Amino acid sequence: MPTSVARFGDLEIAYTTRFQLGLDSSSKRTRLSGSFYHPVPPEGFHVLGSIGFPSLTDPNGKVAALCVREAAGTTGGALARPKGYEWVWNDTGTGGTDGSCWRPVPPPGYRPLGNVFVYGHAEPSTDLVMCVREDLTVPAPAGDLIWNDGGGGGKYDFSAWKISAPDQYVDETPGATKAVITPESFVALAGYEKPSSAPELYALCLPLPSERTELSPAAPALTGRTRPAQSTPAVTDHSVRVPLTAVRDDAKSPAWRIENSPYYTIERRVWWSLLLFNDNRTDTDQTVEDAVTVGVEKTSSETFSRNTGVSVSAEVGVKIFGTGATVSASVSAELGYESSTSVSEFRSRTVTRRLVTPKNTAGALWVASYGLRTLRADGTVVGSQLKFEGDAFHHAQYPSSEPAPTPVPTPNSGIPAFARLVSKYSGKVLDVGGPSMENGAGVLQWEWKGGDNQRFRLDGLAE
Repeated sequence: MPTSVARFGDLEIAYTTRFQLGLDSSSKRTRLSGSFYHPVPPEGFHVLGSIGFPSLTDPNGKVAALCVREAAGTTGGALARPKGYEWVWNDTGTGGTDGSCWRPVPPPGYRPLGNVFVYGHAEPSTDLVMCVREDLTVPAPAGDLIWNDGGGGGKYDFSAWKISAPDQYVDETPGATKAVITPESFVALAGYEKPSSAPELYALCLPLPSERTELSPAAPALTGRTRPAQSTPAVTDHSVRVPLTAVRDDAKSPAWRIENSPYYTIERRVWWSLLLFNDNRTDTDQTVEDAVTVGVEKTSSETFSRNTGVSVSAEVGVKIFGTGATVSASVSAELGYESSTSVSEFRSRTVTRRLVTPKNTAGALWVASYGLRTLRADGTVVGSQLKFEGDAFHHAQYPSSEPAPTPVPTPNSGIPAFARLVSKYSGKVLDVGGPSMENGAGVLQWEWKGGDNQRFRLDGLAE
């Protein structure tokens, strides 16, 4: 699959920056300016509707329009051509260039996701658009007004409104998290009131590919009295793929994004950051403390959202809304959090932690750190990483507070010929030659000639 194509469930998505003009208001007497273009899809792909602009805009090379095709191996016909069209409006009486708007009539089990604007008044070809299988769609609201013919003196009234993604879409169905993705077409009607329902007021609802690596950063250890590194290597434990229009990436042109990154990856990285360290070389215990802010700070979240189009907060979790209200999804669960919304781990608060270092030891305390970042298809980062600390801590001490395991002697392991064994049952000292397990004795202390003492525990051993 070329880089410029991304699969989302039963559909593959690509984008185009090529358009053909259907109608604009440059020759009309209307109070508002507007223009309508039909996307020209890449070979093998299909358009779901024309796109409108609330100005005399030429989108060629500047706007990315969504195109789709059925993914290989799918069954059930994700796409179908319309049976025909329902006339919505034409510009009779407005003067200037002729144009007309048509609503696709879907076959049973399918829905139109937009309208078609064409030059002239003749019904367009059914090859211009596709309808989408019902189970791959969800209702979508009418958004901002694109254009109406008010003041134009035409025979028919007309208004066009953008089809938007719902503001707070949370997928509660089983399986992979789904996102609402609009093809950025419009809902049209013979009137001026914003519509609350229409056959084309729907958007795509497609699963987002995600990955859970099962990796976690190794717990840091203190191996000496030297201050350890400030952080451990980060590992990526969760990631989710989203379409191009889900992410803001002002550093790249639409043409570059279409060719090189039709999808983006949002990933979570995890590591440990050193919070406290103390090398206590005194004969008394020492205590040090520090305060740390855990959770996502508002200013950091706002900067991340402004640069990437991804919002992060305790109230909404990790939410994508896309450029111009084109995509809506909550991807918190895909990034390792239990709840899609109301993510308590993101609540910003300050906590104080203490490190008690016993005499003649060194101690360290680490805090769990997290980073959310948005990657292009080539692995480069959009903007910067959203870094925050979690309310999880790890402590280590050197020398370790755990007793070191004592070596266990084995028979004929070079133990001196004469030794004293102390019975663990009676306390009786047994003078024997060589290792002995006589009378159920376990070796608590060997006393070599010369006074060199070594201790071994052989609890539970018997003859």
